[in-house]
Amino acid sequence: MRTPATPSLSFVPSPGDKSWGPEWVPLDAFREPTVVEELTQSAFIWDNFKVDVSLRIGNGDFSDAATSVCVLDFVLMLHGVRVTLREDRLAVFELSDRLTRAR
Repeated sequence: MRTPATPSLSFVPSPGDKSWGPEWVPLDAFREPTVVEELTQSAFIWDNFKVDVSLRIGNGDFSDAATSVCVLDFVLMLHGVRVTLREDRLAVFELSDRLTRAR
């Protein structure tokens, strides 16, 4: 009997995303430089801190579907899946323009 692979999850900053480095200059909705405190919630979540995610569960490798993902959106989605799976056997959550399914 084969032992199932241990699930693995890791994040790596997406290439070209300057929000991870010291040269980052936040941009507002009009793509004009601003300070972090002036960013809207949506601009902060969707336009900054993108990661490439390596996610493997059993024989499933979801890494190709999780490139240039907004890290906060991804973490909130995982939390939602976790909470839902406590009560249900199936959780379907959308991550920006992608669909993630857990059983």
